[in-house]
Amino acid sequence: MAVAYLQDHPSPRIMRYREAHSVPCMGDLTDVFPCGDEGAAVVIADVCGNDEQAHGHARYLRHAVRVLADEYSPAGVLDRVNLAFSRRIADFGDDRFASLFVATLTRRRLTYASAGHDFALLISADGQHRIFRQPA
Repeated sequence: MAVAYLQDHPSPRIMRYREAHSVPCMGDLTDVFPCGDEGAAVVIADVCGNDEQAHGHARYLRHAVRVLADEYSPAGVLDRVNLAFSRRIADFGDDRFASLFVATLTRRRLTYASAGHDFALLISADGQHRIFRQPA
C-alpha cells in the first residue's frame, strides 16, 4: 500500500507526499493535492489486480479525481468517476472493479465519500480515535 506523508505543518499551498515503493502496488493509489482556494484533497484507491493494466486504471482514477475535485463534493466526484470508470472498463472488455475513498479538507472540516473501502478512522491529536460510519 502506498503511504502519504505530509510535512509537519501542512498547507494546501505547500504540500508534498511520498509513495512507498518497497512493495509492488500496481493497482494501489494514494494521492494528496491542493483543492479549492484553501483546501486539500486526499484520494485512496485500489483497482483489483497486480499488473500493468491495473496500474493504468489506477492512473486513470487519479487523473479523473483531480479533474473533478475542484468542482464537486467527494460524493459528486465518486458519482462521476464511477460512471467514467465503468465505461473505461467496458471499453477494455475488462471485469475489474475499484474501491475509492475521496476526502476534502478545508480549514478544519473534513468531508469524505467512500465506495468500497472500509469505514474511515479519525485519529485526533491526543490519540483518541473513532470510526465514521455511513448512516443507514
